[in-house]
Amino acid sequence: MKVKLVTYLSSAFVIAGSLASIHTVYGQVVQTPEMNPTVAAQNGSGSTWVNPANAELIDHKYAKTTLGSICGSVSSPCLSEYLTLEGFHFTIPTGSTINGITVNVVGHDSVLNSQSVSLYVQLMQNGSPVGTKIDAGTMLPAPDDTTTAGGCNSISAWGGTWNSADIDSSGFGVSLNVTSKFSWAFIDNVNVSVCYQIVKNGITTYTQNSSGTIVYPNPSSGLVYTGATGKYEFSVYDVCGNLSYKSILEGPQHVNLAFLSNGVYFVRTSSDDSVNTQKLIIQK
Repeated sequence: MKVKLVTYLSSAFVIAGSLASIHTVYGQVVQTPEMNPTVAAQNGSGSTWVNPANAELIDHKYAKTTLGSICGSVSSPCLSEYLTLEGFHFTIPTGSTINGITVNVVGHDSVLNSQSVSLYVQLMQNGSPVGTKIDAGTMLPAPDDTTTAGGCNSISAWGGTWNSADIDSSGFGVSLNVTSKFSWAFIDNVNVSVCYQIVKNGITTYTQNSSGTIVYPNPSSGLVYTGATGKYEFSVYDVCGNLSYKSILEGPQHVNLAFLSNGVYFVRTSSDDSVNTQKLIIQK
């Protein structure tokens, strides 16, 4: 069973080309269990990614590649294989105009021998890289930081043509690789946000995001903390969609879920103006 719980992350109302007001509603499009990163070769000569699936969640478990071991010297940059991620399961409404796509890569480099790591990002349609490969700049040493490519008004920078069907497709994804003369790269998470417009009684711009945090720690042995505000319903579902727990809470709370068996669950918070969903791993 696929879980597709969707809300808008933010909205900005534009009238006659000028920004009239901004209204923010917090939410996310959750990464579903089908979102498993895969690796494609860099013409058979790039350095491999170890544990590539670790790029799915922000949990300080890393997809790692060593740059330098295949070069034999620091005289020229080494390339990594492409790390590709698909299955973000966006639900952009049909007929929307895509304004921009932002890719956020969370991680760090080792800065071994003072050689920084450069990050390059390209989007994927139907499982294949298309358009322009963007130079996202250099990764920073530990602790983790976010390196960003694109932006909310960046669609032309990515090249190619994009509509809602392209992004809602399971073949939409991100392809990235790194270069360095001699260093290591560690990637903890890759998430994507899409800015789009719907023409209805003026022009309204929305953002959907593929990642968000409702509870932590994650994985958890059972006791989790939610930083939600206001009054909201807190519920937990198993991977089959069965309700495992539900409570009405107000403000930040600690919630004891130690009674749940080890496994994957979905935590959902809902209020009058937002719905948020996050995958939670119970591991005792």
